Amino acid sequence: MISLKKFILKKELYFLYFFLLLAIFNNVSHFIKKNLFGDRVDFWDFHVYWCSATKFVNGISPYGGETIKNCLSQFNFDLYFSYPPIILKFLSFLGYFEFNTAKIIWITIIVSSFFIIIFCLKKIYKIPKIFIFTLILIFTGGGLIWSALLAGNISVILYAILSVAIYYYLKKKTSIYYLLISIISLVKFPFLVFFALPIFQFGIKNIINSNTNEMKKIIFYFFLTLFIYFLQFQFNKELFIDFINSTISYKSDGFLLIHGTGIGIHGIIDLYQNILYENYNLNIFNPSGFLSFLIHIFISGTIFLSAYFLFHDNWKNNKLDEIKVANKQNKLLISFFIAIFICCFPRISSYDFFLLISSFFYVMRNSRIKLLSSNWNLIATLLTISVLAVYDTRYPAFVISSFLFLFFYLQITNKDPFFLKKN
Repeated sequence: MISLKKFILKKELYFLYFFLLLAIFNNVSHFIKKNLFGDRVDFWDFHVYWCSATKFVNGISPYGGETIKNCLSQFNFDLYFSYPPIILKFLSFLGYFEFNTAKIIWITIIVSSFFIIIFCLKKIYKIPKIFIFTLILIFTGGGLIWSALLAGNISVILYAILSVAIYYYLKKKTSIYYLLISIISLVKFPFLVFFALPIFQFGIKNIINSNTNEMKKIIFYFFLTLFIYFLQFQFNKELFIDFINSTISYKSDGFLLIHGTGIGIHGIIDLYQNILYENYNLNIFNPSGFLSFLIHIFISGTIFLSAYFLFHDNWKNNKLDEIKVANKQNKLLISFFIAIFICCFPRISSYDFFLLISSFFYVMRNSRIKLLSSNWNLIATLLTISVLAVYDTRYPAFVISSFLFLFFYLQITNKDPFFLKKN
């Protein structure tokens, strides 16, 4: 066993490259078989945007009902459009182009957004082998990002904007950060949680006591975002109510049946609740019910509060402008909190892993976990290798939860995973 452990630790990179090559071969060959020579349609989310834009420019609401379903029937899709009216108006430009032209435009936007993500991650993490990193990013988890790119989801654009925001946040240009968070929150409101990043990192008292007006900026941009949501309701109540009803459908029985529960922690919870609900007729465990909502709130709140009290306490009773954090420590904390924020989203899909994967690898390879002992090093190595080796769609949720609670445990037991005690 000792020899096997030494072998795994010594050959970690070889294992990573081996499983990376397997993942590339499997995903590319599957794409050639199903998409190029088969009848599978790629960029399925684009089809939703194009249909919605086409209907909207012709004076038809794309929310709910059979409107989009009928438009997508030729592609055998059954998807919803559930973005706010302001985003619908932004996407409406697609409706002025015929299908193939609009698709080329959208592919160009998505590919450009992906390169922006790669460029920002290289700048943030000082990645030396950017080509290898890009392949790892795309094909980790059995090709999560590969699937996200083929979907053509608008989230690729959102994570490009978020990557730029994190870059400016590290440069201490927080006004730009809050503005960009406000923009992406107008598309998907769960991104509002990123306004809490400085509070999680430094503590609310330190933010309030600082001389940088940081709390005023957070409050201003947060309520600016909410105000824009209110204006959408004020100027077009009917369209906004259609959007709300469409959003609610994401927790309906029909949506869960068609699209599943997602691949995050909450998806696992919904999965087991659904088993109890369907197999044992226990209505209280309906994944679309109120109990499910409370369970999600409790788990997300527990993770948020645990992170807050475990990690920000290192700078207790200090002013924000007096806190000195090494660049490596800063990136470790921010990366870990990115993972916390994203894993608590209501329904994680493949396109939510752009920053989650990069955060995971950075923390696993740069924290103290590999320096604690050979046993901890082995745990980190096996977990890192496994995200490339295991292709199960539920495995990412296991990795996320293991990753978070592993570092919670290290902090609780004073292992100081992020080198905070050296301040």
